[in-house]
Amino acid sequence: FWRLMTRYGGADVYYTEYFRVHPDSHIDKPILASITQNPTGRPVVAQMIGNDIPSLVRSARELQQHEIAAVDLNLGCPAPIVYKKCAGGGLLRDVPRIEGILGALREAVSVKFTVKTRLGFDDTETIDALVPLFAKHGVDLVTIHGRTVTQMYRDGVRYDLLVTNPKKIVCAGMNYYCHLRKDAKREIKKEDYDCLFFLKGSDQQLAADRTIPFPSHTVKYDWEVEIVIVIGKEGRNIKAADAAQHIAGYAVGNDLSARDWQFNPRHIRQFDLVAGKAFDNAAPVGPWLVPAKFVDIENLWLKLWVNDDLKQDSTTKEMIWTVGELIESYSSHSTLRPGDLLFTGAPAGVGMATDTYLKPGDVMVAEVEGLGRLETRLRAD
Repeated sequence: FWRLMTRYGGADVYYTEYFRVHPDSHIDKPILASITQNPTGRPVVAQMIGNDIPSLVRSARELQQHEIAAVDLNLGCPAPIVYKKCAGGGLLRDVPRIEGILGALREAVSVKFTVKTRLGFDDTETIDALVPLFAKHGVDLVTIHGRTVTQMYRDGVRYDLLVTNPKKIVCAGMNYYCHLRKDAKREIKKEDYDCLFFLKGSDQQLAADRTIPFPSHTVKYDWEVEIVIVIGKEGRNIKAADAAQHIAGYAVGNDLSARDWQFNPRHIRQFDLVAGKAFDNAAPVGPWLVPAKFVDIENLWLKLWVNDDLKQDSTTKEMIWTVGELIESYSSHSTLRPGDLLFTGAPAGVGMATDTYLKPGDVMVAEVEGLGRLETRLRAD
């Protein structure tokens, strides 16, 4: 199979079939041949499956005597013959044992150490317990199948769980020339200004394809389609030229706003980005994360419809501060960490420009080229 793939360009990296590991196991020679006789010329990852810690450590050390790029632990296999033996996906029912395995293998593995897993055995709460353990034990790469073990390969993938409760939701304001030109009736010279940022609460993020209550505190409820950066690597004082190294991927966002509170005449400054931007369900993000390597951020179109009526239609060529410049500017103030979200600003066409606002029953569809469609429906609170 690897030889066939190589004829058509091949993959960047190859994973072996899993080596079955238990107290009486030996390295499977036919699988080992895919490493020793690697026909691809590309890196190979040796995958193991099992639950006995001494046996896993022994096998990992044996496999590292061969030319491999990483050792991978399979925590996701949904085959009943596997999980009934508390191996593969079956281990997801025993988080303490998983921690013991991770600690032992991290100590034994000198090459990269990776993990393949699922969201949980029969619920999606297990992944919340696992993620801190992966970080604690220095796992280099985690591949998550967006289903539970009992779902096997049925039902929908849970894309909404790719990023949940990020530590920070950072938003850039006024970052499209067309937004300033058409909606705010302003022309600016970029060199005369700095980026404008504000924050939303981490629990105000909302997944794709959701119906949410219409917020009772506002009568000027507005939309803003945006591209959202998902941070993949921690950094402070990041230079724009190095920003790409810190980006895991991109998603579609909708910066929902309460304009009557954002520009409240009763406020001393008549401007409040907390009351106007940071309220429940104010940050829909989805429908999935697209890895940065597949995104040409310099030239993407963004659109948003309300009830099939096209409201926003522009491209990232209208951005004032680039993705790299936004990351450089914000990280000069605060550390960016994996999982943080950075909304990059909205193009022209927001409701405030025409005094047209959302109402109960409306359906918003935000779409960015190559990143998917984010639908949010409103019901009466």
